[in-house]
Amino acid sequence: MNSTHGQHDLELVLRSRTPIVVIESDDEARVLEMLQAVIMRRASSSYLPLFRWTITDGLQRLDISLEPQSINSEPTDVLKHIRAVTKPGVYVLLDFHPFLEDPVHTRLLKDICMKFREIERQIVLLSHQIQIPSELDGYCARFDIALPNEAEREVIIKRSISEYSDDHPGARVKPAIGTMIEVPR
Repeated sequence: MNSTHGQHDLELVLRSRTPIVVIESDDEARVLEMLQAVIMRRASSSYLPLFRWTITDGLQRLDISLEPQSINSEPTDVLKHIRAVTKPGVYVLLDFHPFLEDPVHTRLLKDICMKFREIERQIVLLSHQIQIPSELDGYCARFDIALPNEAEREVIIKRSISEYSDDHPGARVKPAIGTMIEVPR
């Protein structure tokens, strides 16, 4: 999505040097796309590798094409791995909210946060709803993602039509709004 305003705001939150960024959203794909765009834009000045974790796949580097590390699929294992890493990075933990209730996970996150000035390992917690333990509050910043504006929605519609047209040559698509949209080829 070309949400440049949202990307700019997200970049500001990431650059604020807050160890944990909390994003509540059901649109994982959009948030991950925004994060990748921010990371790539920062590539010339302060590049940080971008990782995504899910309990089903483990840890996967997103800024370059690498396979997921299934050995880091358990919540405790991934947090211990992040804590042990000696290089900066941004780690997006998807649907980590149920694991925040475990005191071991809270302690591992706190350990990572307390070493942030030495090694910039930023955690992004992304889920539909996240309740942060009180002992981590001081290490967190929240980012609220806005719905796409009219221009962004038009870009989304055009891209969707283009993708559909690529998959279905010769097909004509009429958006529900009732007007034909020309898709450049």
